[in-house]
Amino acid sequence: MTIYYFLGYQSSIGSYGILTQFGQSITLPEDVYAAVKSKVPLITKQQFDSIKFTPAELRQWAQPVSHDNAPKDFLAKKAAALKLWRDGDAPVVAAYKPPVVPDEPSHVVAEASPSQPENN
Repeated sequence: MTIYYFLGYQSSIGSYGILTQFGQSITLPEDVYAAVKSKVPLITKQQFDSIKFTPAELRQWAQPVSHDNAPKDFLAKKAAALKLWRDGDAPVVAAYKPPVVPDEPSHVVAEASPSQPENN
């Protein structure tokens, strides 16, 4: 049995558990891992530890939906972890494309221009 860490949004691995948080650990036999490794983004504990996520990062960014607002440092670590998964010996089913992180926040909402009244 080996400890793996989840890098996705949500996945179920039979009786072994449901994965719902980024960085969630799961212990799997090698044959189960071999069966799911191309479909479920998992990396080994050693690989995950090499990325050096902090406990605070994993608590704050456990829900992948929150990653849109994550800082560049976290997103770089996440991209490195996903690269480790993608570079595995099995083909990746769904390619990951890291979000574009601008230097400055770009959450500016353009105001709609008022429509021109029709002349009758």
